[in-house]
Amino acid sequence: MRSLIASTLVAGLLASAPAFADEAWISDAGPIIYAEDIENHAVLLLTQADGIERHFFVRDLAGNFDDRLGWFDGYWVASGISGKTAGDSCPFSIIAANGEAYDTWGQVVVTFDSPVFPSGFTAISGMCLEPPTEEWTATLQ
Repeated sequence: MRSLIASTLVAGLLASAPAFADEAWISDAGPIIYAEDIENHAVLLLTQADGIERHFFVRDLAGNFDDRLGWFDGYWVASGISGKTAGDSCPFSIIAANGEAYDTWGQVVVTFDSPVFPSGFTAISGMCLEPPTEEWTATLQ
């Protein structure tokens, strides 16, 4: 009886917590998923039509599904870019929260349409150390 109660309790707790991939969006650049949490960063993965993947590391968003008020800052990195031309990469590489080095990156700030999961969002991103100026939106899929 005790194991039945414990397994029921665990199942209820798991059912009440949103799964990472349950949050998916569509943007002008392509589909985005909530891929994982790394420390205090939520990692959002954008796969562009040309196959380039951009990872958005959003600070203080990891595990936050019900208090998404205000702006969350972070950075994006790109991988899978071949045949880059001069000027496409930043003047130096950064080490992202996943431990990998990237020479194509920039700043990003994100605000959600609603403070609770699930919600679309608006982001402003920039290249390298330039202030974020490119505004874009992501709507729930």
